[in-house]
Amino acid sequence: MNDGKFNIKLNKDLTGVSDFNLVNRQVNSQMKRLEEDMNRINEDKARKEQEAIQRDKERTKYARQTAENTRHIPEMINLIREGNEINREALELYKEMLNVIKAATEEEAKGMVNDIAEKAKNANENVSTVVSLYNYGRALIKTMSDMNMFG
Repeated sequence: MNDGKFNIKLNKDLTGVSDFNLVNRQVNSQMKRLEEDMNRINEDKARKEQEAIQRDKERTKYARQTAENTRHIPEMINLIREGNEINREALELYKEMLNVIKAATEEEAKGMVNDIAEKAKNANENVSTVVSLYNYGRALIKTMSDMNMFG
């Protein structure tokens, strides 16, 4: 009788072992899937962190480039203002050159042209502006002479 009970008990133990192995395999399979999922999540997190770091580096780089590219803007604005002022001065000299038409004689007209060219030199006009003014004045004198406008 003891033998029968022992055998039954043994059979139950073997059945339990078989069930345990099945459960163990299922748990191991689920653990493996969980581990793979966790690895994917960690890889995604690491990739996103790297992308964020790279974006920050690029933003910093672009900010530095922008600062570098724009640091000369105030100086450029001043140069433009100076250029505009010089252009206004040159325009005034060209307007003044028109007064040559009012000259009574060719000598007076030449004197006016020379005076205006000298003003341009003293006003620190560039050489091409001075030459241009002088040539403009000479052209006016020639036109006036050709039209017999001098007395």
